[in-house]
Amino acid sequence: MDHVDFWFDPLCPYSWITSRWMVERQRHRPVTVLWHPLSLGLLHTAPGVAPDELQELARGPVRVLAAAAEAHGEHVVGPLYTALGQRLHDDGGALTDIRVGFFELRKVTERALPDTSAPVPAGGSRPPSARHGRG
Repeated sequence: MDHVDFWFDPLCPYSWITSRWMVERQRHRPVTVLWHPLSLGLLHTAPGVAPDELQELARGPVRVLAAAAEAHGEHVVGPLYTALGQRLHDDGGALTDIRVGFFELRKVTERALPDTSAPVPAGGSRPPSARHGRG
């Protein structure tokens, strides 16, 4: 069985598209995927967006995914990313404009949680591993 470490930014539409390909591949071939959230917004700056605003926007969903993994195990990250990604990227998703406010992202994240077995509060604390770029 193949193993894939898949690093993704929950706000990135290209991560979302590629992740859907990976999920489809799992349906047809024996492959295990370990999902790893990251924030491109924390790694890069964008023209016209102040770094503080971008960092605030980017860190919420990543923190929730990291907290879910720490509290419930790595196996919940993929399903939670799917629930979150459907609300952000699919038709009618919240990210029609990348400058969606942090509070809108928080509401979307909170609405995605009940679709999984990871009842992590959206305002939960960031796990120590995520503070240092791991996890």
